[in-house]
Amino acid sequence: VYLPVSIGGQTCRFLLDTGASMGGVYADSPVSQGRRIGTIKSHDANGHTSFTDVICLPTMQIGQLTITGYKANVISRPENEKNADGIIGFDLFRKTAACKIDTRQGLLVLTSSKNHFSREKGYEVPFCLVHHVPYATLSPFSHYTESARFDTGAPHLYTISKQSFDNATSQQANMMERQIEGRTKGSLRVSHFGAEATHEIVALRL
Repeated sequence: VYLPVSIGGQTCRFLLDTGASMGGVYADSPVSQGRRIGTIKSHDANGHTSFTDVICLPTMQIGQLTITGYKANVISRPENEKNADGIIGFDLFRKTAACKIDTRQGLLVLTSSKNHFSREKGYEVPFCLVHHVPYATLSPFSHYTESARFDTGAPHLYTISKQSFDNATSQQANMMERQIEGRTKGSLRVSHFGAEATHEIVALRL
Protein backbone atom coordinates (compact mmCIF):
# COMPACT_ATOMS: atom_id res chain seq x y z
CA VAL A 1 0.00 0.00 0.00
CA TYR A 2 1.54 3.30 -1.13
CA LEU A 3 0.24 6.59 0.23
CA PRO A 4 0.51 9.98 -1.48
CA VAL A 5 1.94 12.35 1.15
CA SER A 6 2.23 16.10 0.61
CA ILE A 7 5.30 17.73 2.23
CA GLY A 8 6.08 21.37 1.53
CA GLY A 9 3.87 21.42 -1.54
CA GLN A 10 5.60 18.35 -2.98
CA THR A 11 3.74 15.03 -3.32
CA CYS A 12 5.78 12.02 -2.23
CA ARG A 13 5.01 8.30 -2.10
CA PHE A 14 5.37 6.42 1.18
CA LEU A 15 5.01 2.68 1.72
CA LEU A 16 2.56 1.92 4.53
CA ASP A 17 4.49 -0.52 6.73
CA THR A 18 2.73 -1.60 9.93
CA GLY A 19 5.72 -3.88 10.65
CA ALA A 20 7.85 -0.77 11.30
CA SER A 21 7.44 1.00 14.62
CA MET A 22 8.26 4.40 13.11
CA GLY A 23 8.67 5.99 9.73
CA GLY A 24 11.73 6.19 7.55
CA VAL A 25 12.91 8.22 4.59
CA TYR A 26 15.45 7.05 2.04
CA ALA A 27 18.72 8.96 2.08
CA ASP A 28 18.49 9.75 -1.65
CA SER A 29 15.00 11.24 -1.30
CA PRO A 30 14.48 15.04 -1.27
CA VAL A 31 12.48 14.74 1.96
CA SER A 32 15.51 13.33 3.83
CA GLN A 33 16.70 16.88 4.54
CA GLY A 34 14.43 17.39 7.55
CA ARG A 35 15.61 18.77 10.89
CA ARG A 36 18.08 16.31 12.47
CA ILE A 37 17.23 15.56 16.10
CA GLY A 38 19.64 12.73 16.94
CA THR A 39 20.50 9.09 16.26
CA ILE A 40 18.84 5.80 17.17
CA LYS A 41 19.74 2.11 17.09
CA SER A 42 17.33 0.64 14.55
CA HIS A 43 16.36 -2.99 13.98
CA ASP A 44 15.06 -4.29 10.67
CA ALA A 45 12.79 -7.28 9.98
CA ASN A 46 15.77 -9.59 9.50
CA GLY A 47 17.31 -8.81 12.87
CA HIS A 48 20.09 -6.57 11.52
CA THR A 49 20.85 -3.41 13.49
CA SER A 50 22.39 -0.08 12.60
CA PHE A 51 22.61 3.43 14.02
CA THR A 52 20.60 5.85 11.92
CA ASP A 53 19.98 9.58 11.93
CA VAL A 54 16.53 10.63 13.10
CA ILE A 55 14.92 13.68 11.54
CA CYS A 56 11.73 15.60 12.15
CA LEU A 57 9.84 15.97 8.89
CA PRO A 58 8.04 19.18 7.95
CA THR A 59 4.26 19.22 8.20
CA MET A 60 2.76 16.28 6.29
CA GLN A 61 -0.65 16.10 4.64
CA ILE A 62 -2.25 12.68 4.07
CA GLY A 63 -5.66 13.29 2.54
CA GLN A 64 -7.41 15.57 5.03
CA LEU A 65 -5.13 14.53 7.90
CA THR A 66 -2.36 16.96 8.90
CA ILE A 67 0.58 15.51 10.82
CA THR A 68 3.21 17.68 12.49
CA GLY A 69 6.41 16.63 14.20
CA TYR A 70 6.61 13.22 12.51
CA LYS A 71 9.95 11.57 13.31
CA ALA A 72 11.66 9.28 10.80
CA ASN A 73 14.88 7.30 10.40
CA VAL A 74 17.14 8.15 7.47
CA ILE A 75 17.84 4.80 5.81
CA SER A 76 19.47 3.45 2.65
CA ARG A 77 17.17 2.47 -0.18
CA PRO A 78 16.81 -1.32 -0.57
CA GLU A 79 17.57 -2.61 -4.05
CA ASN A 80 14.01 -3.91 -4.44
CA GLU A 81 12.35 -0.55 -3.58
CA LYS A 82 12.14 1.88 -6.47
CA ASN A 83 8.65 3.31 -5.96
CA ALA A 84 8.79 5.25 -2.70
CA ASP A 85 10.50 8.13 -0.93
CA GLY A 86 10.17 6.38 2.43
CA ILE A 87 7.87 4.46 4.74
CA ILE A 88 5.08 5.32 7.15
CA GLY A 89 5.21 3.09 10.24
CA PHE A 90 2.63 1.86 12.73
CA ASP A 91 3.07 5.09 14.69
CA LEU A 92 0.65 6.64 12.18
CA PHE A 93 -2.12 4.52 13.69
CA ARG A 94 -1.05 5.35 17.23
CA LYS A 95 -1.58 9.03 16.35
CA THR A 96 -5.18 8.36 15.24
CA ALA A 97 -8.03 6.46 16.87
CA ALA A 98 -9.13 4.15 14.06
CA CYS A 99 -8.21 3.10 10.55
CA LYS A 100 -9.70 1.14 7.67
CA ILE A 101 -7.98 -0.07 4.51
CA ASP A 102 -10.59 -0.53 1.78
CA THR A 103 -8.81 -2.62 -0.85
CA ARG A 104 -11.80 -2.62 -3.21
CA GLN A 105 -11.99 1.16 -3.35
CA GLY A 106 -8.26 1.75 -2.95
CA LEU A 107 -8.81 3.94 0.12
CA LEU A 108 -7.19 4.37 3.51
CA VAL A 109 -9.65 5.86 5.99
CA LEU A 110 -8.18 7.50 9.11
CA THR A 111 -10.38 8.95 11.83
CA SER A 112 -10.10 10.30 15.36
CA SER A 113 -13.50 8.77 16.22
CA LYS A 114 -13.10 5.55 18.22
CA ASN A 115 -16.46 4.10 17.17
CA HIS A 116 -16.44 5.16 13.53
CA PHE A 117 -16.33 1.57 12.20
CA SER A 118 -18.24 -0.12 15.04
CA ARG A 119 -21.30 -1.00 12.92
CA GLU A 120 -19.38 -2.52 10.05
CA LYS A 121 -19.34 -6.27 9.56
CA GLY A 122 -16.14 -8.16 10.17
CA TYR A 123 -14.11 -10.21 12.61
CA GLU A 124 -12.42 -8.78 15.66
CA VAL A 125 -8.78 -9.81 15.98
CA PRO A 126 -7.19 -8.71 19.26
CA PHE A 127 -3.53 -7.73 19.05
CA CYS A 128 -0.74 -6.67 21.35
CA LEU A 129 2.23 -4.41 20.72
CA VAL A 130 5.70 -5.94 20.71
CA HIS A 131 8.47 -3.38 20.14
CA HIS A 132 5.67 -0.95 19.17
CA VAL A 133 4.32 -3.06 16.29
CA PRO A 134 1.13 -5.22 16.30
CA TYR A 135 1.16 -8.97 16.85
CA ALA A 136 -1.95 -11.17 16.63
CA THR A 137 -2.42 -14.76 17.77
CA LEU A 138 -3.49 -17.11 14.98
CA SER A 139 -3.86 -20.80 14.26
CA PRO A 140 -2.29 -21.62 10.87
CA PHE A 141 -3.29 -25.28 11.18
CA SER A 142 -5.08 -27.61 13.54
CA HIS A 143 -4.14 -27.52 17.23
CA TYR A 144 -1.27 -25.07 16.79
CA THR A 145 -1.20 -21.36 17.58
CA GLU A 146 1.48 -18.72 17.34
CA SER A 147 1.96 -14.98 17.47
CA ALA A 148 2.42 -13.28 14.09
CA ARG A 149 3.33 -9.69 13.22
CA PHE A 150 0.71 -7.80 11.20
CA ASP A 151 2.91 -6.32 8.49
CA THR A 152 1.46 -4.46 5.51
CA GLY A 153 5.00 -4.00 4.20
CA ALA A 154 5.44 -7.75 3.61
CA PRO A 155 4.42 -9.28 0.26
CA HIS A 156 3.23 -12.60 1.71
CA LEU A 157 -0.03 -13.20 3.54
CA TYR A 158 1.67 -15.38 6.13
CA THR A 159 5.22 -16.59 6.75
CA ILE A 160 5.99 -19.02 9.56
CA SER A 161 9.42 -18.86 11.18
CA LYS A 162 11.72 -21.88 11.00
CA GLN A 163 11.59 -22.19 14.79
CA SER A 164 7.78 -22.28 14.81
CA PHE A 165 7.73 -24.69 11.87
CA ASP A 166 10.08 -27.07 13.69
CA ASN A 167 7.95 -26.82 16.85
CA ALA A 168 4.80 -27.64 14.90
CA THR A 169 6.52 -30.51 13.10
CA SER A 170 7.68 -32.04 16.37
CA GLN A 171 4.10 -32.01 17.62
CA GLN A 172 2.28 -33.10 14.44
CA ALA A 173 4.84 -34.55 12.03
CA ASN A 174 2.39 -36.48 9.82
CA MET A 175 0.02 -33.55 9.37
CA MET A 176 2.84 -31.11 8.58
CA GLU A 177 4.41 -33.46 6.04
CA ARG A 178 1.13 -33.61 4.07
CA GLN A 179 1.12 -29.81 3.73
CA ILE A 180 4.66 -29.45 2.34
CA GLU A 181 4.76 -28.65 -1.37
CA GLY A 182 8.52 -28.29 -1.69
CA ARG A 183 11.83 -27.39 -0.08
CA THR A 184 14.66 -25.20 -1.32
CA LYS A 185 17.49 -22.98 -0.11
CA GLY A 186 17.42 -19.19 -0.28
CA SER A 187 16.19 -16.01 1.41
CA LEU A 188 12.84 -14.27 1.10
CA ARG A 189 13.34 -10.80 2.52
CA VAL A 190 15.56 -7.82 1.88
CA SER A 191 15.16 -5.33 4.71
CA HIS A 192 16.66 -1.92 5.44
CA PHE A 193 20.10 -3.16 6.52
CA GLY A 194 20.49 -6.29 4.41
CA ALA A 195 19.00 -9.57 3.22
CA GLU A 196 18.20 -12.38 5.58
CA ALA A 197 20.72 -15.22 5.75
CA THR A 198 20.33 -18.11 3.33
CA HIS A 199 18.35 -20.92 4.91
CA GLU A 200 15.93 -23.70 4.08
CA ILE A 201 12.63 -22.45 2.68
CA VAL A 202 9.63 -24.73 2.94
CA ALA A 203 6.57 -24.01 0.77
CA LEU A 204 3.37 -24.92 2.62
CA ARG A 205 -0.19 -25.41 1.44
CA LEU A 206 -2.07 -24.58 4.62
